[in-house]
Amino acid sequence: MAFQRPWRPYPEASVSPELHTLAEGYPLIAQYFSRRGLRSAQEVRAYLDPDQYSPSPPSALPGMLLAVARLHHAILSGERICVWGDFDVDGQTATAILVSTLRQLGAQVRYHIPVRDVESHGIRPSFLQKEIDSGLDLLLTCDTGIAANEAIQAAASQGIQTIITDHHSLPEVLPPAYAIVTPRLLEDPTHPLASLPGVGVAYKLVEALFDRFGKPQACQEYLDLVALGIVADVASLVGDNRYLLQLGLRRLQNPTRPALQALLEIAEIKPASLNEETIAFALAPRLNAVGRLSDANPMVEFFTTSTDSEARIQAHVIEGLNAQRKLLTDQVFKAAMSQVERDPTLLDSSALVLSYPTWPAGVVGIIASRLVEYFHKPVVLLSTPPGAIARGSARSVPGIDITQAITSQAGLLLGYGGHPMAAGVSLQPERIPEFRQGLSQAVDLQLAERAAQAEGESALFFDAYYPFASLTLEFVEQIEHLAPFGSGNPPPTLVAQNVTIDATQAVGLHDEHLILRLLDPAHTLQEVIWWQAGSLSSAPGFTLPEGSFDLAYTVHSHDFKGQRSIQVEWLDYRFVPQSGVSIQSQTIAREWVDCRNIDAPLKKLQELISQSALQVWQEGPIPAPVSSSDRFHLAPHPILAIWTIPPGRSELAAAIETVQPQTIYIFSDHPGLHQLAPFIERLSGLVKFALRLPGQPVELTALAAGLAHQLTTTGLGLSWLEAKGIITCEPIDAEKILLHRGLGKASPKLEQVEARLRQALEETEAYRKYFLRQSLDKLL
Repeated sequence: MAFQRPWRPYPEASVSPELHTLAEGYPLIAQYFSRRGLRSAQEVRAYLDPDQYSPSPPSALPGMLLAVARLHHAILSGERICVWGDFDVDGQTATAILVSTLRQLGAQVRYHIPVRDVESHGIRPSFLQKEIDSGLDLLLTCDTGIAANEAIQAAASQGIQTIITDHHSLPEVLPPAYAIVTPRLLEDPTHPLASLPGVGVAYKLVEALFDRFGKPQACQEYLDLVALGIVADVASLVGDNRYLLQLGLRRLQNPTRPALQALLEIAEIKPASLNEETIAFALAPRLNAVGRLSDANPMVEFFTTSTDSEARIQAHVIEGLNAQRKLLTDQVFKAAMSQVERDPTLLDSSALVLSYPTWPAGVVGIIASRLVEYFHKPVVLLSTPPGAIARGSARSVPGIDITQAITSQAGLLLGYGGHPMAAGVSLQPERIPEFRQGLSQAVDLQLAERAAQAEGESALFFDAYYPFASLTLEFVEQIEHLAPFGSGNPPPTLVAQNVTIDATQAVGLHDEHLILRLLDPAHTLQEVIWWQAGSLSSAPGFTLPEGSFDLAYTVHSHDFKGQRSIQVEWLDYRFVPQSGVSIQSQTIAREWVDCRNIDAPLKKLQELISQSALQVWQEGPIPAPVSSSDRFHLAPHPILAIWTIPPGRSELAAAIETVQPQTIYIFSDHPGLHQLAPFIERLSGLVKFALRLPGQPVELTALAAGLAHQLTTTGLGLSWLEAKGIITCEPIDAEKILLHRGLGKASPKLEQVEARLRQALEETEAYRKYFLRQSLDKLL
């Protein structure tokens, strides 16, 4: 029973004339402001510009004044302080901020970050006792501790006080700490500090502490680390979180911290282009890899070092662990998908529970999240080493409280804990089938009880129907002014209606992504990137949508070789209800005349032309000895003769839709060029002609017509010539490029590009063979 996600348009919001003015004439932007509760010009300016925002004082957090006073006393008295953190990015950055601040203020401080495979999350009493035995006067936690009642009680019994800074859910009974600083104790759930992550709480403590010591501006040097933690922890980007991230991004775009300079360098990221997506998809996975696969304690020195050489050494260690993480996640994902493929009945359960002896605990959570996105149901992945208990991670869908569902199976488990969307679990391996059944029943019960609520929580809300033809770079740049985007502040979601897939191409180092060329009813072609779709393409049940569908997408601007363009990203799709679709070409009574296997086809075509006017569609290297047009210059006409075999189904459908003929004659002239060598020879000839006219744009449509191939295949051919060193391509827009002579040096990517080009040529040839042998009803 998979959880299906419905689509819902955002309700129309009331928009003042003032907001319309600030939105610069874009109603969608004005609606976006209004939905976020922005009513005045000042509120909009504060949302867009952090310099116009008034942040909340640290004292607004419960327990803050008590914590600052206790730390102030500890520093002046020379007490021994231990900062206890966590191994994810939020915990790493929070620990580094607190340790560095305490060092600056002259405190005696050390730190401890649990090693995941040994200690797991939280504060284990036995490991805390080791710190106590080493000499300890005050324990300060960050991003952890709120549920560590046993450990903190043990410390208190030995005269050691604890200051907790955390942001996780409150337990029924709070630990006996000296001070507890957490936004969870705020009475107002909409307070600007209510969604602070662990690093945000730590920063507010640092802000108050520096102010106590007469250094109110000193805390700002840590805003870069705060930005990393906020994004990595998927904190809601509202209130002070958004403000802190905006300021942190400024520092990240002009980095002075050796650790971040080294990390950006090794990741080949240009600081000036860094944004929240860079953190989420490039930096955070690297930093999290350390805590997942190794010991995160060295990260504190990494973030706080002032030595470039030390930073570079640790950055290389991080990169190595990240490469290991990528390999492990790829292996586990493929293994998990193979289990489902071998036993599809696993998908009959409302919760997907999979296990394997050698799955590393540090990555099963990542894979569980990916499987949730694909199968739209809760997922539990378990590692079952021989002779040991099974341990794993669970991830859920909106509307299903996975921890509650797991709790219902407590009698089968050795341990468990988490929150509504994620949890950890341990049990004896032989009880996994029983656990799978019981967990699925608990999920079914929640689905039945919360059907309406779950649908509302999980729905994809979109801002507007927006056809591809309406997209402009100016509009996209206006949208980007609303960033940073993330939880609580998603980018506008747009919907293009009644689109079809024209062509696809796998991209990425391991072909893990897909670029799809989509065609809308206005014959606008738009390339769309679908992240990770390539990785899923071999998964059981995965298919690309056939026929017309609606696409939910987001837009960004994209820089390539100094040229800015629009990048469209695939979010979701839904099939168009047949009752609501009106396709003009299906309503016209047409006569189809099959001339594919007749003798003397050219003579037949000339006879037709002599009898009545008709439009001839012809492409390729050898022109027909009659007047003809390529697919890009067809016009409405009552009679169409298709002389050249089209390069694909989409091109055929688009041509018929454009011409709207009453009679169609189908011929079968094969243009050739389905082998690499003649294709490249023909393309090289067209390119040489273009190079004789320097500065004159080349139309990709003209090249595609001259080759009788799809635009995607034509683009791959140009990429092959570029990788070969024969030319360089300078895009002007989606349809035009400037060609320059290359340096004659082949690129290492040549082999990869050539493989994709060969595949595209083979796909076109397969379609043309299909065109020749199929009956008209199946063909059309």
